[in-house]
Amino acid sequence: NAYWEHKIASAEWGDHVLVIEDGTDILGYAYSGAFRPRPGYARTRETSAYLVPEAVGVGLGSLIYSQLLALLRADGVHLAVAVIAQPNSASVALHEKLGFELVGTMREVGRKFDRWVDTSWYQLPLER
Repeated sequence: NAYWEHKIASAEWGDHVLVIEDGTDILGYAYSGAFRPRPGYARTRETSAYLVPEAVGVGLGSLIYSQLLALLRADGVHLAVAVIAQPNSASVALHEKLGFELVGTMREVGRKFDRWVDTSWYQLPLER
């Protein structure tokens, strides 16, 4: 679809798409993209990761997300932010393991599986 085509084709600074495959199937991905479209936010990137349920719990999430964060550090990105639809204890644990810190939760801002969901915002400074 157009959303993924745009992400994969992007040559914007700080945009990356990483994919984990087992040869025939995609097991997961991690990507980064613009946080906000205005120039003042250019050195902040929003990040996301996803694994198919069968790939959870064996370290693939940490592996691919760590690789993404290394690319962002090499790019000179200042801050990575992540938005986690709640509840999602596995994603919270992954982000906290990688050093992300909870900065706030917005109530009922997203719609998923026919219900309103809260989203928790996490951030990780990359220049230390």
